[in-house]
Amino acid sequence: MNRVADSNIPNTPSRWSVAAAGREFDFAQATLERKIRDAGETPDAGGAYTTKAIARAIYGSLFAERLRRVTEEADRVALANAVSRGELLPRGEPARTFAEVVDAIVCVIRNSGLSRFDQEQIQKNLASIPLIIEDAARRQDKRRGTDGARG
Repeated sequence: MNRVADSNIPNTPSRWSVAAAGREFDFAQATLERKIRDAGETPDAGGAYTTKAIARAIYGSLFAERLRRVTEEADRVALANAVSRGELLPRGEPARTFAEVVDAIVCVIRNSGLSRFDQEQIQKNLASIPLIIEDAARRQDKRRGTDGARG
């Protein structure tokens, strides 16, 4: 792009100190420093930022927002497809089914010739099934910032 001879546009990109950018964009220096840090922008060797970096820190990245929207849309479509193919169960359904099976097994155990101790050990093992299901659900939780935990 050719520069007009009498233009006030410099040949090199503008660089901003946080203090100067804060004055220009009407932000307190501490606020702008936080926004820059949160945006992950890094200064040059002299501690200055490009106009593009300052704008990205203040207003966000249009590209990042578009990418986030497209990713969310793709996740929504993938989930809808998995539901339509019958690949997903409601979270409580396996637990209810296992509870019914466990009740039937406990009846068999009580009517068996096993010792009281052996019956109790088997029942303790069966009682851990809901915890195993909850742990599997927690490990499958891929939401960002959840660390696989519910909360």
